[in-house]
Amino acid sequence: MEKQELETSKEWSPCRIFLTILIALLFLFGVFVLLDPYTCLYVPSLARCSKDSDNDQYGDVASTLPYASTLEEEERIALRKHGARHIHRRSSAFSQAAQSELKSSHGDEHKDHVSGVKLPACECSDETTYDTMVIGGGISGLYSAWRLRTNDATKRIAVLELASRFGGRIFSLNLPGLPDVPADLGAMHYLEDDVSIQSHLIKHVLNLKGKDFPTNSSDPRLPFVLRGRRFTMKQLSDVTEISKVYDLTDEEKSFYTGPGSLYEYYVHKLVPNYDNATIDPWSEKTSDGRFVKDLGWLELAMLANMSDEAMRLIIDSSGFADFWDNPNAAALAVQHTTFLHASEYKTFPGGMSDIVTALVAKLHSLGVNLVTNTNVQGVALCGDKHQVFVDNRVTYCAKQTILALPRKALSSFQWDGLRTNEAWKSVTPVHAMKLYLAYERPWWRDPPTESKSGWLYTNLPIQQVLYLGSQADHTRGGNANSLLMATYCTEQYTTIWESLSRHKASLTIFNGRPNAFATNTTPPVVEEVGRPVTMEMLAVVRKQLAALHGLPLESVPEPYTAALVDWPAAWHWWKPGANASQLTDNVSQLDPSEEVYIVGEAYSNLQGWIQGALSNAEQVLQKKLGLPPVKGSNANTEPHFNLWHQLRFGRYKH
Repeated sequence: MEKQELETSKEWSPCRIFLTILIALLFLFGVFVLLDPYTCLYVPSLARCSKDSDNDQYGDVASTLPYASTLEEEERIALRKHGARHIHRRSSAFSQAAQSELKSSHGDEHKDHVSGVKLPACECSDETTYDTMVIGGGISGLYSAWRLRTNDATKRIAVLELASRFGGRIFSLNLPGLPDVPADLGAMHYLEDDVSIQSHLIKHVLNLKGKDFPTNSSDPRLPFVLRGRRFTMKQLSDVTEISKVYDLTDEEKSFYTGPGSLYEYYVHKLVPNYDNATIDPWSEKTSDGRFVKDLGWLELAMLANMSDEAMRLIIDSSGFADFWDNPNAAALAVQHTTFLHASEYKTFPGGMSDIVTALVAKLHSLGVNLVTNTNVQGVALCGDKHQVFVDNRVTYCAKQTILALPRKALSSFQWDGLRTNEAWKSVTPVHAMKLYLAYERPWWRDPPTESKSGWLYTNLPIQQVLYLGSQADHTRGGNANSLLMATYCTEQYTTIWESLSRHKASLTIFNGRPNAFATNTTPPVVEEVGRPVTMEMLAVVRKQLAALHGLPLESVPEPYTAALVDWPAAWHWWKPGANASQLTDNVSQLDPSEEVYIVGEAYSNLQGWIQGALSNAEQVLQKKLGLPPVKGSNANTEPHFNLWHQLRFGRYKH
C-alpha cells in the first residue's frame, strides 16, 4: 500500500504540468527581453530602454551625432524604424481596444520604401488630411503656421494644442479688481529692436505697439537682502558694504564695482574673447585650450580661480538659482549681465498675451484650423503621410508634422525618431514658480522704498520681487488696487512653495478677502500650471517681504487675492558638452527620412527668449522646409552672438 502511494505521488498532475510550462515560458521571455536588441521597440518602459537623463547633467552627447555612417547601420535603423512603424499601437499610450479597432479597419496593404516591408494602408480621408500639422500652440507653433500659410495659401494647415488656450508659456491674466494691470504668468517682456524676426512680427505683421515695462532696476534705493542683511542698489556696488557679508579675496576687492564685475573679470581672465562680437562662443576656447561649450558655468568659474564667496554673491544677487545647475558656459555667455539692462524692457497694454491674441486672430483670418483641448499622443509614418494619434485613435493625417514642443513634452511623445536620435535630450529644463499678490493699495510706494516700479533680488526663498502697476494709474473712482509679483523663484527654491501649496489637512486654502472693486476674489487655479494658494504660504511670503523692505510685519498688508503658477519647464539650458551650433540643426529633423520637424525656444541659440523661439522656427522653415525669407524683413535667422545683440531680443525668463 505504501509503495503504491509513493508511485502515485511521483506522477505529475495537470496543474503541476501547467505551472512548469508557464515558468519555462516566462524564463524564455526574460532571456528574450535581455538579449534581443529590438526589445525596446516593444517594451519601451524597460529601464535599460530609457536613455533619458534628466539627472544626467552631461547626457550622451556622442549619440546626438549623425547616426547612419555605414550601410550596415542604415539597414539596422531602417529595420528598427519600420519594425516599429506602428509601435504606438503596442505602447501603453494606446488601449488594447483601440489597437484592435485600428488593426481591423485596415484593408489593403502597401509596400513602404524599404523593400519587402508591408504596412497597413493609411486610414486618412481628404477631410482629415493636412499638408502640415503643427503640434503645440505656443509662439513657435503659431508663428510656423502663419509663415507656412502666408507662403502658400493653398496649403491646408492645422494647429493642435493640449490646453484650452494658445500661447504656451506666454500667458497673461487679470486678477479681480485689476482690469488694466495684467499679471504675466509666463513671459513678461521683450526687448525692442529694428532687425529681429520678433520686431518684424510685432510691428509690421500684427501692428502692435509696446509700452515700457516697469523695472526701474537702476533706482539706487531699491533694496536687496543677502545673507540676512539689507542693501540698497547703491550699497551693493560698494565693496566695503558687501565685504561685511561676503568674504571676497583681496584681488576681488581691488576691482569690485558690483556682482557683475566679478563675473566679467574671471570669465575674461580665462576666455579673453568671451564678448567679442565676431566670435562664436560654441567654438571659442579657454586660454588653456578647452572648448567653452564643454564646460558648465560653475566649472568655468572654478577654472578661473573664482572664490567660492564671489560665486555665491553672483548667484545670490542674480535671483536665479538655476545657475547652480551648472548650465553650458557657452549658452550663458550671451546672458550673464541681462539684469543690468532691465530698463530696456517692453510689454503690451494687455500683457504679453497681446502678441498671441493678435497672431491667433491673424491665423483665423487666413483659414488655419486652430484646435484646443487636444491631447496628441504621437505620430506614425504610413506611406507618405503621418498618422496623428489623439485619444488612442488616428484622428488626423499630415504630409508634414511640426512638433512645437518643449523638452518635457517630447519625452512623453510617441514617435520612433525620438528614440533613434537623442539629440533632443541635450537640454535641461528649468523649474520656476511665480506668485502674484493683489493689494488694496500700492504699499511699496510708501517710505522708505517710495518706488513706483522696481525689480528686487534676494537670496531669500522668494528670490525676486517686482512692483507692478496700480489701477489708480489708469482709472479714476478710488480704485487703488495694485499688483505685486511677490515671488519668482527657480529650481531648489520651488520645493519650499510646493510644500506650502498642497491640498493637505495641515494647510488652509486662501479663498480671498472682500474688495470694494471685485465681486469674486477667490484666487484662480490656473489651467495646467496653477497651484492653490494657502494661508501658510502667504504668512511666509509676508515675513520675507517685510524683511526685504526693512518694515515691521504690520506695515505689509494682507492681499485680497492671489495667483500661483508652477512651470516645470519655464525655459531651458544646453547641457555642458553640447554644441548648439550643430545640435540645433540636428534636433530640427531627427530622422532625415521623415518630414517631422522640431521647433521652439528649447533648441535655439537664444534659450529663454521669445526671439529664440521665433528665430529657431524661422531657421527650420527656411533650411528644412525650403521657405524663402520673410517678405519685407531683413531679420537674421541666426542672431549675432555678441552680448549686446542678444540682449536686444525678448526673452521668457523675466
